[in-house]
Formats: sequence, structure tokens, C-alpha cells
Amino acid sequence: GLLGLWAVQDLVLTEATSLALVALARSYAAAGADARSAVLLAAQYPLAVLPIATFLSYVVSSAGLAPIGAAMLRSAFPRGAGLLALIAAGEGIVGGFYVFAPALSVLLLPSLVTFGLWAVVAGTGLLRRARRPERTARR
Repeated sequence: GLLGLWAVQDLVLTEATSLALVALARSYAAAGADARSAVLLAAQYPLAVLPIATFLSYVVSSAGLAPIGAAMLRSAFPRGAGLLALIAAGEGIVGGFYVFAPALSVLLLPSLVTFGLWAVVAGTGLLRRARRPERTARR
């Protein structure tokens, strides 16, 4: 449910808006002086929507990662995987509010780095479990 909501929101709002801004930037670069003002006007909507879409992207995805991290703490996964998930989720949820408090934007990059580390640790744990299926069958 939450993952599906995030995927739709992220693709429809965040990615489409970002791509619209890239296309408008190209149009602006190729446009003459008269057409540039029209391109600037066209960019107002995506520029207004992008911060809200980014907020939702960070907060919804991080809210989805938090219960995964909590479940990993109580599972056979390495404890570090669950902790990394919870740290990334916390940084992402709080950092997502940069739209309202710009100083919180300092948490966005650390949340992505922590999420990447979690993906490596969790992925390694999954690979290890896949290579030793007899251990997973007993639990």
C-alpha cells in the first residue's frame, strides 16, 4: 500500500515535474528573447510543485522504510541493517520538511547515503540467506 502510493506519487509528481523543467530549460536556451518570457511563465507551475513533490517523496518513502527497519531488528537480518533503515527513515522524514524549514535540507544527503548503506547491508543479508536455504527453512 504505502510503497505503491510512493511509487505513483514519485513517478507522477516528482519525476514528471523534474523532466518538465529539463525540457523547459532546453526550450529557454533555444528560444529568442520574446519566447523566453513564455518559457519562464510555463516553468512557474513545475517550480511551485517540485518542492511539495520532493517533500512527499522523502516523507512517504521514509515512512515506509521505518517499519521495515523495525521488522529487521526482530529478524535474522544483521542488527545493523535494521538500525541503518531506521536512521535513514528518521533522516528522510525530518529532512523532508526542508520545504518548511530550509535548514533541514542538510539531512537529505545523509539520508540518501544511509539508505544506500542499508541497501548494501540488507542486500548482502538476503544473498547470504539465499545461499544457505537450509537455515531459512528451519526458522
